[in-house]
Amino acid sequence: MRYKETANAYANWIDERIKNFTDPDRPIWQPLESYMQFHALFVTFSFDSKKIAGRKSEMSDSSSPIYNHKLSPEFLNTDRLYKRMCRELLGSNFTRKRDCQPLMIAAADGNGTRYWGTTSDLQNLHIHSIWVFKPGQIEKAKKKFATIDIQTCDYDFSDVDVRDFTNYMASVGRPSKIASYTSKFLGFNAMDMLIGEDFVIYPTI
Repeated sequence: MRYKETANAYANWIDERIKNFTDPDRPIWQPLESYMQFHALFVTFSFDSKKIAGRKSEMSDSSSPIYNHKLSPEFLNTDRLYKRMCRELLGSNFTRKRDCQPLMIAAADGNGTRYWGTTSDLQNLHIHSIWVFKPGQIEKAKKKFATIDIQTCDYDFSDVDVRDFTNYMASVGRPSKIASYTSKFLGFNAMDMLIGEDFVIYPTI
């Protein structure tokens, strides 16, 4: 199916990006699978529909600082969090330290897409993200994620699920399960275009 072929192409690309990002810091003797266990997190963001509606309204207000923002409301949330994470890890001048910024690959998903069915209405839009940190950063990053209080924060999240990498394995032509899981909606959306924006990567290329 073309859905799966497209999703697999995305997944292989994600794995290649991860390898290229980690190669400069990973000891030659350490397998990538082991490195990811100590330097990567898999984070899923779910969203409060009422807050997202409010964010959309704010983005359509010409007096708002985020008026007509190029990102969707959901990806705007991950963009803001990524920049705050960089500030936490690298200080206020983080924009000048691009080579020290973590890799973050984020992809949209929706209920039911794992079955490659057809739906006329995408439900429960959420974002899966892979975060790969430079050596010495991950513990501070975990603390930053832990400070997100869904009830009081200025994000539009309804839940933030943070998990360690426990079984990352990728080979040529065969993407890792985590990359495949992250990208499964991308193949579906490439055919049916249920949403206009479905993928971002940081630092921006």
